[in-house]
This record gives sequence, C-alpha cells and structure tokens, in this order.
Amino acid sequence: MQAGRITSFDNSDALAAVAGSSTVTVRTITGRGSCDVVLDGTGDSNVTITYAVDGGGDTVIATSDFATYIALGFTTSLVIKATNAAGTPKNRCGVSTTGVKQ
Repeated sequence: MQAGRITSFDNSDALAAVAGSSTVTVRTITGRGSCDVVLDGTGDSNVTITYAVDGGGDTVIATSDFATYIALGFTTSLVIKATNAAGTPKNRCGVSTTGVKQ
C-alpha cells in the first residue's frame, strides 16, 4: 500500500546510506512478538527493504521510495534489511518498528 510520504516518524536514521551492491541489517528484534513496520518513503528506488521472520528467507516489503505499512508476527526473530542494487551508495528510507509486543 502506498500512502505518500509519512511526516510523523520515530526513526532518526532515515536516509542512511547503503553502500553500492550491498545489503545491511537495519533492525533485529529477537523473541516472540509482533510489530508494525512502517517505511517512510524517503529513500532511493534502488534500495529494497526486506524482512525475514524466524530465520526464514527474505521477503520484499517495498523499495525505499514507497511509504508502506505492514504488520508482522514472529516466534523467534524479525530481521529487516536494506539491499542496494546500484553500484554506488544510495539512501534508504526511514524504517520504524512501532507497537512491538513481546
């Protein structure tokens, strides 16, 4: 779901650079729980945000230029990553994990 840019946001590392052709871990939450993941849509379209639940494979949420919301539940862990497909550094969007309940 694309909702435009989100202006009220709790993540101070929005627009953090991701090196060219690389993947970085944005956030790791361990334990059993659920949370709302919000992308603020301020990043570059070359950077894809993914998540992995309980050690499983990566699932795409959206590219960093789309404001997006997804609710996730997990048993042991939630890992959110940013992957830059471009050969030069690009900015990722802000990623918020609000409402974490464990």
